[in-house]
Amino acid sequence: MDFGPYYHLFGAHLQDAIGFPWGHLFFDDKTLIKVYKDLVSQYPDGQQRINFRISEDSDGQEYFSYINK
Repeated sequence: MDFGPYYHLFGAHLQDAIGFPWGHLFFDDKTLIKVYKDLVSQYPDGQQRINFRISEDSDGQEYFSYINK
């Protein structure tokens, strides 16, 4: 297994849709979540990708639930 550090080139693990290096350092999570959801929604497995990466907290705020930063 190999896990790159969060501050790595593609540390946000969104390169399946967002190929912009260090995007997670230039943009906040809210922006990345919106862009990611918009991009993968056109994929046949788009909803599965969204469900895997994005969750909601008790206040209804979305966050990347699979990254520990």
